[in-house]
Amino acid sequence: NNKHKENKIKNENDKICRKMLDIKIDVLLIMINKILKEKLGEEKTESIIKEMRGEEKEMLQILETIREENEEIRQEGIRYGKQMIIKEMLKRNMPIDLISEVTNMTKKSIMKIAKKL
Repeated sequence: NNKHKENKIKNENDKICRKMLDIKIDVLLIMINKILKEKLGEEKTESIIKEMRGEEKEMLQILETIREENEEIRQEGIRYGKQMIIKEMLKRNMPIDLISEVTNMTKKSIMKIAKKL
């Protein structure tokens, strides 16, 4: 079980590293673009950058995947933050109705969190 978790973490880490490399390449291409435009002109520079990037669709898919994963991480952070707020409100014996109203969470969800305290 621990070995499975370690492999899963390693795979996720590898994915992140590959995506970070893609982002670094994109940043590098932007920098090259700025420099070459002055020397070669816009049309020639765009042609060179396009060749360096390879297929535009692949780049766009990578960027879209990164955006989606960033949104998932953001949503996970929001959920975690709400859970921490709910726990604190429960510790202070605030009414479930009020907690539900403030956090926009269902009473059922709040009760699940309360059972874990």
